[in-house]
Amino acid sequence: MNNVLVVDDDNEFRETLIKALKQFGYRAMGINNPDALASTIVVQRPDVILLDMMFDADMAGLRVCEQLRAWSAIPVLILSVINDDKIKVKVLDAGADDFLVKPFSVSELTARIRAIERRLTNTPRTANAHIVCTGKLLIDFDMRIVKLDDQPLHLTRKEYALLKALAEAQGRLVTYERLLATIWTDENATEQRKVRALVMQLRNKLNEDLSNPTYILTEAGVGYRLNMEPDGFSTA
Repeated sequence: MNNVLVVDDDNEFRETLIKALKQFGYRAMGINNPDALASTIVVQRPDVILLDMMFDADMAGLRVCEQLRAWSAIPVLILSVINDDKIKVKVLDAGADDFLVKPFSVSELTARIRAIERRLTNTPRTANAHIVCTGKLLIDFDMRIVKLDDQPLHLTRKEYALLKALAEAQGRLVTYERLLATIWTDENATEQRKVRALVMQLRNKLNEDLSNPTYILTEAGVGYRLNMEPDGFSTA
């Protein structure tokens, strides 16, 4: 994931970031207008897009991300001065892969780019589109079977729906709102505590260390993700 496209109308910030990325070994380029994004992608073929949230005091980055997802799967990392959980949720639901608040260090940015790359690289670990295997956990969607350390797990309907939603996201963050809409389809559920309680049940069945879970990772205030690298570092 060496080709990075920076989309930001702050010329000084954009050029500074491009220069820093090049020092880290990336081939970085930039544009100042999201209207040129489609044509730039066709010509430059970036591996990842760093997209500013704000253009002309408007949250155009959100709209651009939604439009991009209609025809492209290129990873998008949103950059924003806005540090608000509701905005993060909107961005992630719009299809962004990650959200980074300005100011940030280039070291953190490159670490996030590498994390996106690892998730994409690990996707082939699924034997086919209907089986997800991570660590000692296997989820077979066709057979509706979940195994841990080759032993079947007996999950409730909602526990399975939760695990399935996380597995299908392939390591991407799934927001509370999306989980509520996916799992409680027959209810007007809006309370995050319902999701947290269900996650706790599922973690217990996965024999998780609740202080440092292996499989279900928390993004505080936003949602959860399935750890596709359970042998590596994880946080609660």
